[in-house]
Amino acid sequence: LQPNPDHVAMDGGQLTGPWRPVAGRGNWTGTTHFCRAQIKQMMAACERTLRAGSSIMMFPEGTRSKTGALQPFKTGAFELAIRTQVPLLPIVLSGPSDTLPKRGFVLRGRHPISITILDPIPPDQFQDLDAKALTELTRQLFVAHQDEKGDGPPG
Repeated sequence: LQPNPDHVAMDGGQLTGPWRPVAGRGNWTGTTHFCRAQIKQMMAACERTLRAGSSIMMFPEGTRSKTGALQPFKTGAFELAIRTQVPLLPIVLSGPSDTLPKRGFVLRGRHPISITILDPIPPDQFQDLDAKALTELTRQLFVAHQDEKGDGPPG
């Protein structure tokens, strides 16, 4: 089973998905740990995928929070968006830390999880921004959504 290039997820330096590792060192949880060279290869594969017209999914915090609070975003996804001039589609997840805590492998009971798709950010809205500025702009959209909806701990 090979990874579907349309579905790529980064979780704390780990590429995760419903496939066996193609590169990197796997562990019993099914995740694959990547060194810097492999992360560069993954980013290059993501860029090729975007340029071919497919979508990818990246978690900008890089890892799950112990408390569920929004953490600083990494710049990787935003560097890709700028280089490929593709729109960003921010998706806010609220509540998964109650169901599956960081380092957790077993679901904990029933908890509400909210998935909110924010308005897309077209490339013309970030053409004059660098990756750091686009990263912070997008994070602030997440913060504003959480403040407005009362979703999750403060970020």
